Amino acid sequence: MKIWLDDERVAPEDWTRTRSADEAIELLEENKVEEISLDYDLLDGEPSGGKVAKWLLERAKSNQWGQIPYMIRCHSMSYDGVCEIAWDLAEIDWLRWRLM
Repeated sequence: MKIWLDDERVAPEDWTRTRSADEAIELLEENKVEEISLDYDLLDGEPSGGKVAKWLLERAKSNQWGQIPYMIRCHSMSYDGVCEIAWDLAEIDWLRWRLM
């Protein structure tokens, strides 16, 4: 499964579109997800892709690698949002490679 978190952009073919961080996290908990792409800014004050990145980081810190996709992307146009997500993803990668 591939998850596309975005409340405005249409998901690419073969991706499951989610419109909220909570919806994306629910799919991560219940499915084997091979790839996820996060948007940072969601409308109506919804929790963002940053919430999903932090959730993934907590799983990495807890050694719950089965819930973390190998490929995690950010497709946001928000510079600050991309930076926030990138820091969390860098820490996930550091934890992943430290274990190898």
